[in-house]
Amino acid sequence: MSKETLLKILGVLIVVALVWFGLPEEKKAKPGKKSRERKTIRLYADEKRGCVEPLIRAFEKKSGIRVAVTDRLDKEADLYWFTNPVRAELLKRKKRLTSLALSNRCPVAPAFRDPDGYWCGVAARLRLIVADVNTTAPKSVLGYADAAFRQKGAMTLPLREEASPFMAALFEKLGAERAEAFLKAALRNGTAFVPSDGEGVDLVVKGGVGFVTAASDEAVAARRRGGQVRIIYPDQGREGMGVFLLPSVVAAASGASRFARDFVDFLLSEKGQGLLAKEGCDLIPLRSGIKGPDGIASLTTLKVMDIDYSRLPDTLRAIGPSLRELAGE
Repeated sequence: MSKETLLKILGVLIVVALVWFGLPEEKKAKPGKKSRERKTIRLYADEKRGCVEPLIRAFEKKSGIRVAVTDRLDKEADLYWFTNPVRAELLKRKKRLTSLALSNRCPVAPAFRDPDGYWCGVAARLRLIVADVNTTAPKSVLGYADAAFRQKGAMTLPLREEASPFMAALFEKLGAERAEAFLKAALRNGTAFVPSDGEGVDLVVKGGVGFVTAASDEAVAARRRGGQVRIIYPDQGREGMGVFLLPSVVAAASGASRFARDFVDFLLSEKGQGLLAKEGCDLIPLRSGIKGPDGIASLTTLKVMDIDYSRLPDTLRAIGPSLRELAGE
């Protein structure tokens, strides 16, 4: 080999070395390892773990993309899955979300998605009246203040996460003065507070109270366990304000991996929506044409409360002190 050739080879090696040592560490990963790292989604979810995990497994099997669940609500997450839009709306205001391109990715009614594209409803809970089969129960939430139902009803503590969005919606629909007067009248009528929706439904099953307001997934789960409960869709009819629907929503963090959107697409696919309706989730799919949980009416047959979900954080902040005083918390 000639001296000239040796010098050329040496020159190439020196250039390669300079480039290599100038690269950041993450750029030096082997191609296979780099590919695996990129195909990971970090998911923060406050939905039920028994609901989230089967969906993750189905998505991983279909896509080859790994989903790592994180308990930290910070910049470590690529994707958020919340039981309601309130937390998503707060992150949006802090500019911690990126658009999901909803025109392509959120095939649900406009009422159940952020108009700016930052969060999308994937499933829903209805706020029902769950009643003992032998007890007369009101057809409206406002019936809690009716003397005919004295000492028969219960409500979840109003500032608990499963109940507080409904309370905010009630204040939005009735106005603060009328809503506060209603709650005080309901308490004077013997309405009891319970720690959670699940405990309230259990009390109905055991005969401890006649009826309770609770989320639809708790009612479905109670029936599956053999509980004899009656489901009432409150405030239907021409004059009714409608049953409250609370979307379970997803939102992508700023700078999220592009694979985060693949998980959103899966949740909104026919497969994902079907899994959301099954045991473990018992949620109501928001994509039209997908069967919901057994025993729950189709949304197309119900009058649903007309609510601007983006207003709920502000309303909750305003009514928090009043609700805390009413509940004695």
